[in-house]
Amino acid sequence: MASARRVPILFVRPTSNLRCDPLASGERFDPRASLAHAEAQRQLSAGADAKKAYLAARDLDPAPVRMPTAHREVFDAVMKKAGVPWIDGDACAVAAFGEPIPGDAEFVDFMHPRETVHAKIAEELARKLGSLGMPGIAPGDDGALAKFRAACDTWRAERGDAVAFGELEGASGS
Repeated sequence: MASARRVPILFVRPTSNLRCDPLASGERFDPRASLAHAEAQRQLSAGADAKKAYLAARDLDPAPVRMPTAHREVFDAVMKKAGVPWIDGDACAVAAFGEPIPGDAEFVDFMHPRETVHAKIAEELARKLGSLGMPGIAPGDDGALAKFRAACDTWRAERGDAVAFGELEGASGS
């Protein structure tokens, strides 16, 4: 329907908190997920690069809201074949905080990003739209990018109490 009406489509590949414990619910829970997560935490506390272990824990996690490596590969292949542009939610979370492993700083719970990540996702959407010749941030337009980032910072600053409340409520409800 959207393509018939020439409405542009753009997807955001979902993101999730890699540091969150695997969800041990359901009949098909693989106990290796918890073991991989414990190993990832051990590696991280020892100062080692724990991303591979966190990815293994995620891939074994039965939670349907997380996107295991196999699903990511299918998602990427389908988007490429369909010619649909997309952005990577995990890359946005990492870029927002500069950490190599999305975790507690970036997420209210295991799947809902904080406002800073939402701002980065919005920025990447605006940049992608601009690169497609649509209204957005055109490639190389550093002025528009700086203005967009300043507007996001102002919005969050003006609503600091509401943002903090939303994050607290999201965390307590998870």
